[in-house]
Amino acid sequence: MIQETLVVEMREEAEILKAHHDARESIKEIIEGPNESIDRIIRSIKTNRGLVGGKLKAAFPILENGELAARVKDLIDRYFPASGKYLDDSEA
Repeated sequence: MIQETLVVEMREEAEILKAHHDARESIKEIIEGPNESIDRIIRSIKTNRGLVGGKLKAAFPILENGELAARVKDLIDRYFPASGKYLDDSEA
């Protein structure tokens, strides 16, 4: 039972990590920046339930462009679909 739990949890964790990596790479096709910056954008949009907030726009002025911000949000939705559920910081 412990082994099965570990295998299931490891598989789920690997899927989350792959989704995060794939989302980061897709966003980097739209926005140039280091991984840390792209990760911050992903984390912020996920924790703000899909919203591109004012603090994020202040940190990344390129997100003031509504069309571009919508594309980034759509990518995050694609890689983290979970029925529109966004993760909090403890899960990101």
